[in-house]
Amino acid sequence: MAIESGDDIKTVQGNLGHATAAFTLNIYAHTTQKMRQQSADRMERFIQSVSGAKWQSGQNKGKNKGKNMAKTL
Repeated sequence: MAIESGDDIKTVQGNLGHATAAFTLNIYAHTTQKMRQQSADRMERFIQSVSGAKWQSGQNKGKNKGKNMAKTL
């Protein structure tokens, strides 16, 4: 789907002819495992950049869903 491949919601809204982005999100914005992982990876990089915290990518992947990352901060 367009959202998963990186299209912004306003573009998808316009392409589908929806009146609001909220409607588009309500119908099409379910998340996939790939999207959740990409989001977690972006958050990890951001947190490292602002805190200097070291976190090994993929550490305990799928376990604790980010709880260990909070411990490093």
